[in-house]
Amino acid sequence: PQRASKSKRDDDWGIELVELSDKPKRTKRRKKSKSSEGGRVPNLTKGFLIYRTRKFAKARSFFEDAAADGGPASSRAERTAKAIGDFESAYASGNSAFKSGDWSTAEKRLMAAKRADSSVGGDYFDAELSSKLATAKAKVGLKELDGGDATRARKLYLQALNFNSGDSAVKELGGLALVQEPTTAA
Repeated sequence: PQRASKSKRDDDWGIELVELSDKPKRTKRRKKSKSSEGGRVPNLTKGFLIYRTRKFAKARSFFEDAAADGGPASSRAERTAKAIGDFESAYASGNSAFKSGDWSTAEKRLMAAKRADSSVGGDYFDAELSSKLATAKAKVGLKELDGGDATRARKLYLQALNFNSGDSAVKELGGLALVQEPTTAA
């Protein structure tokens, strides 16, 4: 690469002449990470692939590194890293509550996981979360129905139905909730 080294003035025309030199200009360069080589936008696809394989800590770390580069995708990478952390926490506690039969907690935490998964940008775990949410909502609805709150049970049934109409708990709740109509004063 050539660069300007000295300037001379051509007195006849008032034009500044520039001599070219073959010596490259030396400047300090900041060390760039692999993801921002050449000033390009880092390829975040690798991070999403890691996330899909359920290696949440590794995926979060990938996006945190991409965010630290300060490149054009850094804010997106930062938001994604946070969403993965939120998802990991809600998903773990939601699954734990689901396995132990704490349906109310499972419903809340799995719903939070579903929102966080959507924030990651791909609804990667939508099918699994929807299935579990249908079961959890239906189980909460069955408890509400046993407690005499048929209106709340029907509301939960409709929500569960939207998540997975084929779930056995949803079908059970639907059969019972639709039979127990609330009585209204005439």
